[in-house]
Amino acid sequence: MVLEQVDRANKIKQWVDTYRIPLFCTVNLRKPAGDGRERNLADVMETGNYWSAASAVLFLLENKQGNTDRGPDDLVQLTLKFEKNKLSDFKGAVQLTFKPSTGVVAETQETDKEKK
Repeated sequence: MVLEQVDRANKIKQWVDTYRIPLFCTVNLRKPAGDGRERNLADVMETGNYWSAASAVLFLLENKQGNTDRGPDDLVQLTLKFEKNKLSDFKGAVQLTFKPSTGVVAETQETDKEKK
């Protein structure tokens, strides 16, 4: 069964590479990371190891701070973490804002004060 899933993952990867088709998937994560540690590939719960064939694996995480009550126009702070990236040399994370009322996601611009 597992070997069959690995074969499927490799076939999908072949289609993606041959036809230049972007493929986005979601996965379940193991237990909640309540101990303060950051999520990583070991938290991905799957039997087929699809992430091992992936060119990129990104985690989209909400930056929760204290009070989680927010209105419909409040911006949600997100982190897009590049956990695996074979597409470029970029490693690390990008800070984003999400406005739920419009569905708009934008990269957070650093100010000179934040860079110091």
